[in-house]
Amino acid sequence: MVAPLMETGTYVIPVPGNHETQWKAGGKKAQVANENTWRDNMGDLISNNSKLREILGPSTVSLPAIGDERNPLDSLTSDQSKLTYSFDYMGSHFAVINTDPVGKDSHAPTQWLTSDLSAAKARGAKHLFVFGHKPAYTYFYGSVIPALPALPPPGKAAGLDVDIAARNSFWDVIEFFGATYFCGHEHVFNMMQPRGGAWDPLRFGPAEASDTKRVLPGVVAGIGGYGNCLGLPNIGGEVVFDQTYSGNPLINALCVGVMRHEDIKLAKASGVGNLVVLFGAKTGGDGIGGVSVLASESFDSAKPSKRPSVQVGDPFAEKVLIECCLEIFAEDLVIGIQDLGGAGLSCATSELASAGTGGMHVVLDRVPLRDPSLAPEEILMSESQE
Repeated sequence: MVAPLMETGTYVIPVPGNHETQWKAGGKKAQVANENTWRDNMGDLISNNSKLREILGPSTVSLPAIGDERNPLDSLTSDQSKLTYSFDYMGSHFAVINTDPVGKDSHAPTQWLTSDLSAAKARGAKHLFVFGHKPAYTYFYGSVIPALPALPPPGKAAGLDVDIAARNSFWDVIEFFGATYFCGHEHVFNMMQPRGGAWDPLRFGPAEASDTKRVLPGVVAGIGGYGNCLGLPNIGGEVVFDQTYSGNPLINALCVGVMRHEDIKLAKASGVGNLVVLFGAKTGGDGIGGVSVLASESFDSAKPSKRPSVQVGDPFAEKVLIECCLEIFAEDLVIGIQDLGGAGLSCATSELASAGTGGMHVVLDRVPLRDPSLAPEEILMSESQE
């Protein structure tokens, strides 16, 4: 089947799967002999750089499989050459991964992929594509699929879901680099699709100004990197260069979400004896006075510097927080919910209580801290949870 395609100008990129690397009678575990058989049968396609260039063009860059064939980055002990490999083509980068290596069935070579995609980005690759056999979404292979599954039923975990932490690490890499993952193995999937998007209108000084050239790359990388980690598509944006914003750029980053009207939870809590729970990022010294300090900050090098007034972000923790909120909404576990923004806990607690019918008793000693030296007023004012 492959040979006629190759002869007619279609270059076939083989992706190893569990049927090639695993032995069913051996407990569905990958075997070194099976990996070697794959290399013997399919290796010519992968290593045939002359045929690759003949079909795709002389500008194609074919890369070696894995620098060290045993891939110490992911603690793999068997030869992964021609099972995990990558190449460039017309400004795009293609990586093929073995999701069932010996000793680590249903695990993606995350560390190798990080190194590979980072190098591809450094070479100027505009699009990143990753191909693997096992899916990184939750899926079931029973006859009944739950309507709103959160995790596979007991004993039914499969694919990269076998190790949730490893699966999440894999997704962190895919989303950080903004790559697209193609997989096979199953025909029925249950996955959480993005429920919103990002929009970013940006204003800078003249494009040729040195300050604009200094600031713009960081702004774009910051917004893009954070959005990629959250898995949010960028649905719009605009950039304006004008003298008005010289030395004082205006950065707007907007995220919109979509929910059913009846599922929306409001920022008010009524009733006596309700438990108030603070969850999310720990409270630290960053972000203290964020809504006011920046406006009055002095950039005089002779004066002592203030602590950063912008909170330290953690997009991966925020993604987990978003999914957690959606789950507790679905279970109808909350009466009211309030985000933390300007003025931190002092604003969030007072707004939540005032919008309801009573007051709120706040125990600051129970607030999880990233900096134990914070004074009570600093705990109240810090915006590090935003």
